[in-house]
Amino acid sequence: MDLTVAHFIVSIVILAIAVLIRRLFSRFIVSRIHSWSSSKAGLNRTIVEALAPPIQFIPIVLAVFIIGECVLTNQRLKDGLLQIDRSLTAFTIFWALFEVIGPLCAVLDGRTPIFSKAMIG
Repeated sequence: MDLTVAHFIVSIVILAIAVLIRRLFSRFIVSRIHSWSSSKAGLNRTIVEALAPPIQFIPIVLAVFIIGECVLTNQRLKDGLLQIDRSLTAFTIFWALFEVIGPLCAVLDGRTPIFSKAMIG
C-alpha cells in the first residue's frame, strides 16, 4: 500500500499536534466571534459558547485533510481518507447545528403565547 514507517510517524505527529492545539484554536475562534458580535451577553454569547465543542474538532478534521493531501502517496489511501474527511466535515457541521438548537429553543420557549408547545418542540 506504499505506506512507510515515516509516513505513519508523520501522520501520528500531525494528529497529535491537532489534538494539542484544538483547545487553543477553539478559544481563539470563540474570542474572535465574541469580539465581532454586537452584544456580549444574551443569545449571541450562548450560541457561541454552544459552538465551542464543534469548533474544537476542526483542527482534527484539518489534520486528516493534510495527511491525505500531503503525507500519503498511495491514491487508494488518499481517496479513502478523503471520504473519511468528508464524513468528519459533515459530522462537524451537523454537530454545530445540533448544539445551536438548544439556545434557540430556550428563546422560543419564552414566546409560548405565540408558538404552541408542539411547535417549539
